[in-house]
Amino acid sequence: MPIAKTDPLAAWDDHWHAYAEAFVHPLQNNGMVSRFVTNPVVTGAYAEAWIRSIAQTMLGGHFRISTGAVVRSGDASRGLDTVLQCDLIVWDPSELPGLFECGGFAIVPFTAVHAVVEVKRRARSISGLLQQLSDRRHLVPRRVLEAVVEECSGIGIPPA
Repeated sequence: MPIAKTDPLAAWDDHWHAYAEAFVHPLQNNGMVSRFVTNPVVTGAYAEAWIRSIAQTMLGGHFRISTGAVVRSGDASRGLDTVLQCDLIVWDPSELPGLFECGGFAIVPFTAVHAVVEVKRRARSISGLLQQLSDRRHLVPRRVLEAVVEECSGIGIPPA
């Protein structure tokens, strides 16, 4: 049992130190996976599941966190085989319900999307990663994209 602190500043400091330690604990598991398996398919799947879990914890009940695809009304004219797989989609089912939602998978309508995250444990090439991010920026409605354009321009992705 912790000892009561009479100094409010020391108690505040202890509280937030303990909070940070507790928050970081699950993060350490991500690094420990490689002590048991190094197959990038397996470690990548774990990284995606781990990030989905953290996003779900942080975003709570309002948003859904899924893997799958974002669909737009014009996809058929571009070719349904060009619809991109997304590692993590943050979306709001109250805006428009998902399709084929099963477990952590969903086909998400464009208008319900709030964010798309590409998960990489290692980037084989920065230009390839930037291209993947650039390809996926069109999967987030402009109302959301405008809020993050400055962040993306800092890593070399031109505004839409």
